[in-house]
Amino acid sequence: MDPESGNRILSGEALQAMDEKSNFYADNLQLGKDATKQKTVDVVTFNGVEQYRVFLLNKNGEESYLYFSQKTGLLSGVDRIELSAMGKVPTQIRFSNYVQLDGLKTVRRISISQNGVESTIVINSVSYDDLATNAFDLPSEIKAILND
Repeated sequence: MDPESGNRILSGEALQAMDEKSNFYADNLQLGKDATKQKTVDVVTFNGVEQYRVFLLNKNGEESYLYFSQKTGLLSGVDRIELSAMGKVPTQIRFSNYVQLDGLKTVRRISISQNGVESTIVINSVSYDDLATNAFDLPSEIKAILND
């Protein structure tokens, strides 16, 4: 369900991209898990701080540049091409305001710039409660599309 492109059932490359984007741990605990190539390219000034810039090639042939703080080792940003409702577009993702939660360093601010649109996600709290039994039930809007 997307307010910009409308409700739709994803398949093919769009479904694969959504599946990858929906993995909460992909840019954290599982970063580079499916990479076919990883290489530290150089050290750059990124957000005013010296950062390692790392090239990453994933199993689908998609390239990314990742930025890691020399001081903390934490991920500060990602530059990559992402599939959107308007096709493949350059995307810049920035991570900041890390805090310790349940033994894990967790980002609390994510800024995304894509196709001239800037979005910021601010995470105020995190809980690890059990999910409701209907947490993954399809919304009625999507059920209506499936029944058509």
